[in-house]
Amino acid sequence: MPCKDGWQWSTDWALDINRAVDSQGYEYADEPNFGNYGPIERNYHLARRRLWARVRERIGEARRKDVDGDPEGWEYSKLFTTKFHTKEATFDMVRRRRWNRKLLSNIPVPVVFSVLKDPDDKKKENPEMFSIAPRVMTEYGSKNVRNYQLRAYLYQARGLLGADPTGYSDPYARVVFGNRSGCTRTVNQTCSPMWDTSLVLDNIEICGDKDEIAANPPHVVVEMFDEDVLNQAMHDTMNFMKRENKSKGLPTEMLPEELLQSSNKPSSFVNHDKLGRVVCTPRIMNQNSPFDEATKLQWYSIKGVKKCKGELLAAFELYEIGERELPGLPIIENHRYKVPVGIRPELTITRVEILTWGLRQLEDYKMQAVDSPHLEIEVGGETLSLDKIKSIKKHSNFSNPHNYIDVMLPTNELYLPPINIRVLDNRNFGYTPLVGVCTIKEYGQYRTSLQALQDLNEHIQTLQRNAGKHVINLDDPTTESTTNLEELSDTEKSDSRGVTPEQDENGVADPGDLVMVVVEEPGAMSPKKKKKKFAKSVSTDNLIDNDGLGQITEQDNGIPMVVIHPKTAGNAKELKKAPTRMELKLQKQEDALKASNPDDILVSDWWSKYYEAVGIDPKLKKIFAQRNLPKITLYDKELEEHFHHFNDLMESIPILKPDNDISDDDSSDEEDQDVRHRVGFFKGSIKVYEIPQQMFEESKEEQPKLLFSNLPTNNSADVLVRVYIVAAVGLTPLDFGGSVDPYLVLKCGKTTIRDKSNYITKDVNPVFGRMFQVRAKLPRDSKLSVKVFDHDLIGANDLIGSTTVDIEDRFLSWRRASCGLSQQYIKTRGSKDRWRDNLKPVDVLKRMCLLKGWVKPFFKRESGILKVIINGETYSKKKRSGPLQLTETTDQEVNTVSDRNQLALEVLHELGAVPEHVETRTLYNEDCPGIPQGKLHMWIDIFAYNDNVPPPIVIAPRIPQGYVLRCIIYNTEDVILDETNVLGESMSDIYVKCFLEGEKKEKQETDVHYRSLTGEGNFNWRMVFPMDFILQEHKMVQKKKGKFWHIEKSVKKVDPIFHVEVYDKDVLSRDDLLGWTEMDLTRLPAPTKTAQECTLEIYENEALHPRMSLFEKKKIHGFWPVFDDSMGIRELTGKVEMELEILTEEEAAERPAGKAREEPNTNPSLEEPSRPETSFNWFTNPWKVFKILVWRRYRWHILISLIVILLIMFVILMLYSAPGAINDAIWTK
Repeated sequence: MPCKDGWQWSTDWALDINRAVDSQGYEYADEPNFGNYGPIERNYHLARRRLWARVRERIGEARRKDVDGDPEGWEYSKLFTTKFHTKEATFDMVRRRRWNRKLLSNIPVPVVFSVLKDPDDKKKENPEMFSIAPRVMTEYGSKNVRNYQLRAYLYQARGLLGADPTGYSDPYARVVFGNRSGCTRTVNQTCSPMWDTSLVLDNIEICGDKDEIAANPPHVVVEMFDEDVLNQAMHDTMNFMKRENKSKGLPTEMLPEELLQSSNKPSSFVNHDKLGRVVCTPRIMNQNSPFDEATKLQWYSIKGVKKCKGELLAAFELYEIGERELPGLPIIENHRYKVPVGIRPELTITRVEILTWGLRQLEDYKMQAVDSPHLEIEVGGETLSLDKIKSIKKHSNFSNPHNYIDVMLPTNELYLPPINIRVLDNRNFGYTPLVGVCTIKEYGQYRTSLQALQDLNEHIQTLQRNAGKHVINLDDPTTESTTNLEELSDTEKSDSRGVTPEQDENGVADPGDLVMVVVEEPGAMSPKKKKKKFAKSVSTDNLIDNDGLGQITEQDNGIPMVVIHPKTAGNAKELKKAPTRMELKLQKQEDALKASNPDDILVSDWWSKYYEAVGIDPKLKKIFAQRNLPKITLYDKELEEHFHHFNDLMESIPILKPDNDISDDDSSDEEDQDVRHRVGFFKGSIKVYEIPQQMFEESKEEQPKLLFSNLPTNNSADVLVRVYIVAAVGLTPLDFGGSVDPYLVLKCGKTTIRDKSNYITKDVNPVFGRMFQVRAKLPRDSKLSVKVFDHDLIGANDLIGSTTVDIEDRFLSWRRASCGLSQQYIKTRGSKDRWRDNLKPVDVLKRMCLLKGWVKPFFKRESGILKVIINGETYSKKKRSGPLQLTETTDQEVNTVSDRNQLALEVLHELGAVPEHVETRTLYNEDCPGIPQGKLHMWIDIFAYNDNVPPPIVIAPRIPQGYVLRCIIYNTEDVILDETNVLGESMSDIYVKCFLEGEKKEKQETDVHYRSLTGEGNFNWRMVFPMDFILQEHKMVQKKKGKFWHIEKSVKKVDPIFHVEVYDKDVLSRDDLLGWTEMDLTRLPAPTKTAQECTLEIYENEALHPRMSLFEKKKIHGFWPVFDDSMGIRELTGKVEMELEILTEEEAAERPAGKAREEPNTNPSLEEPSRPETSFNWFTNPWKVFKILVWRRYRWHILISLIVILLIMFVILMLYSAPGAINDAIWTK
């Protein structure tokens, strides 16, 4: 930092610590912008600072003091908050000076300043501000003043704010430009007004250069208002009644109908509510600009107030008035200019078909349930009112779902007006409050062509030309036509009537004669006649269409007939048929294959298909590929994500709160506004297509034919919902220690199933394997909720997460989402891959064609290849190979039917039907919005509730089978010698320890082979390990407590690893681990017969030593090496001779054997090992130690030493006793 002229630095930079700071000069604060610094650092502090100071002094002369003020412009004061003065005093602590700079505008716009309305509002977060513009005088000469004409083309607006209690507004627009303004007409009761008005503002003076005005033209302001016309007395009455309702706790909008109607009459009191404004830039048209180029309409977003929304479709032209003649003004209609033809959108007659299926999940309005709603649909200024639903609790569908509106709409999708759907509730005393609104702004995806309707008419005409039987028209039940439909099943027809269908030269039955009748009313057929027809029905496999789309029965003349009835009328009992010759033959083949191939146990149940889809076992994928077994599809997301939310027939459109019920605070947050303001769903669909003038005129005289024709009935349907919960993945742990005890809770309508008793302990990836069956009634019980709770012994159970499924969309979809289709059509009884739908593939294909409006499928055989024609496309059967294919038979009749079903199944998969699957649904919790709490593997089957429902699939978790592993340790060879005895010899005290994976506490040991000098150990020791094993998964199941404080045992699946460890026994220290090996009992390396052949190559070379399963071989005997890889390199440290045998619990009971060499010492009988004499425990046999270590080596030395010692002792005693003896002899003499 350089010093200014006349000054110089007298000191260096230094920390200023003469303040309230810490030892390093820092002071701390929460935020750097708010101040409040302190000398002590806290954990919540986010900022710190310190002050560096330096002293400067003047050069040459002393500091001057001017009485008139400081020459540098400084003002002085004690503090910044006190008054400043120009003369410096000794007690002044601060100083300031002001810098001025001139502000010039480079564009001709006024300067506006924001000023505080109240000076005391400085401390507020959002102080109230107002704008003020300084008075600026600018003088222009007469040459710089130009006259302009503004032409504002206001065509329409969409999505405006509904300011009235009805949910609509009475909008009009006012255009302000300079000192001129103009207004459009008021359009009553709409949120998408179509003004089609041109406002001409003439003689507008604009000062400035022409080029500057062209580059930066003045803005045009368009303000939208809602006009409310009331007389003063009525206005006061309404305000009084609102205050009374508020004091009584009633809704303020609850006013008499007469008062509301009279309040809309013209009077002297007019209220204008602001709806927003638009600031636009006009297109400049100077004298030299081309006038022939038309201006295009644009959408402008409406802004200006908190509660504002919508868009304005308009265009603006600013013409310079001069010598050149301006273009002609637009035509006048009703005393107003219209938008010129070149600018206004091109309109055409458009039919908007609206499928109003029903309303779902409507919330309470004004603390009262919505019970009897009706709809008002408005598009392009036309409004359609639908009949009300009598009771939404009993039946939430509309009685007449087919509706349409013919309206003039723009051909350009950019200019399309929105479709407004209003939901009103019919309450007592004529009170119809607005419950919710639904605005569809962009519906280009619903556009179709008239060709679809023409194709439908041609389809009906084709049926009339080709068929010889009568059919009631789909649109008009009184009009007769003809059809040529194929029987659903030729085999059942021949079985039930004893007549074989006629076949063509290729052996394929010709399409039979089938009458299709559409019954519009339940009372169209008498109960007695109806019962009689059902009594004559054919096989129940074709009797009932469980989706409510049709039934197959017979007329009195024996001709089969499809009855499409509003209600599912099937009550017939399932016929118990004996297995056919083909089924018995295939069953024998399957049994023989299972007996010959041991891998069949791996694919013996449904779980094999699941684990193949998950990809856990590569061997399963190989088996499925080799045998061409049917697989299931595992979706990584919800099923709706993969199939466009099943919107093929209809979709669920959210209904939002009316604008009057949304406060200003709610509208300010737009992140999740649609979710928070949602009050329900409208279930339906839309089709938009242009129609000619002739069709429009004909629709006025008679009911037109609509695209929404081939629809199932929207009456209530009883269904049986089967929910299969397979497993959960990655559940959020809620218990102490990172575990969870999950259980399931299902809710569908009023039915709630709590599976609390079957909770799984301490598992974040539980395998449920549960099937729940719920009877529901659609559309009342259309939502299925699956919740996962954490079971707690003390306190309330915690919700982990939940997911919700719309079963109605799946039930009505043509994709057959109600029951996933298998890859192959297999009818073998008892097979896990048996066809599990109540409809055969041919019937499902016909149902799909019926819902999509296609001609029914036609089967034929060309050059021995079976083909089917669907919607003009030809499909042929793919070649498949496999041991259990129903088509591989010489029975021509069964082969033909099965081929047709298999071909229909392949076509269904190609057309996008839902395959047999398991979907992955994400669990969410409201306490943690947007954060996944785990995933759930599951699927749902939905069937019409009758006696033809197929049996459920068994997905119960695999029960582990009890096994006993017997391991006999015979010998060890070449074990490294880890110790040295007192004589300097290398030796080891060898013993072997064995245990299963996860059961180290249950280890078993052999006795000790002491003092092995060659690495050889002899044991003949049996170990017995009971285990629970799932053969299909190759997993052991263990139940044990995870922690000592756990009350319940948790279940854990581990690999069947058998550990063998060789130790050196030590008395005073820990035993030394000499070598070990880990062997997978399902992939054991082949042992060697001799110890010399036993090397580490057994584990490394699988080609020479193939892997084998102990569960297949049952018993294996040989040598396995043990090694030590503690140093990173695998080193051979010994060889173990042992025998491994696996038995079931029943086999173990029949062939008992005790541990070690205890009784019963059988199977096989083990003898005491033949060990050398040196093998013993020194501490328990000290004399034996002396004999072996001392006596054998030094016995002669010991004997000679003893003799010498005895001789020495004899001499010493003789010498010691000689004097006495001599003395005694002398004295005695």
